[in-house]
Amino acid sequence: MRDLLELLRPGYQTEEKAFFYAEIREGQLRHFGYYLNGQPLGTYINLDAQRRIGRVSQALSTFPEDHPPYGKDEEIDAAELEADEKAFWEWAKVWISTIYQEREPKSVSLQCGFCSKRYGEVRRIFTGPKSTICNECLELCIETMWEERSREEAPG
Repeated sequence: MRDLLELLRPGYQTEEKAFFYAEIREGQLRHFGYYLNGQPLGTYINLDAQRRIGRVSQALSTFPEDHPPYGKDEEIDAAELEADEKAFWEWAKVWISTIYQEREPKSVSLQCGFCSKRYGEVRRIFTGPKSTICNECLELCIETMWEERSREEAPG
């Protein structure tokens, strides 16, 4: 069986559900999807390469103006693929490619409202009802607030 991990591009996360996130157990890819603020966005897949079972799900978009709402599940017919590991690998390849294509920068307008960096240029973007801020700008704001507070509290 070909390793499904070879289908992933460099830069995916395994520790935190952020951006392209892959769950790997016992050396096998078990889950892959795109995450924003800890929640799946768009298509994600669950895989069991040993039994050649796969399931595709699509999460509801949190940005309805940018993406149509999703809500369908598709399960691969395990019985049909039990004798054909190449078909399972090809099925997984199509869906992993789809996940990447959904998140190409041209299809996502999400960017920091302060510095204008896009989601792939920073570690995380936090979203509110009408604004966004990246982790870098948030850290700068917190640092500035602490410095101002220290100056106010300093004897002088």
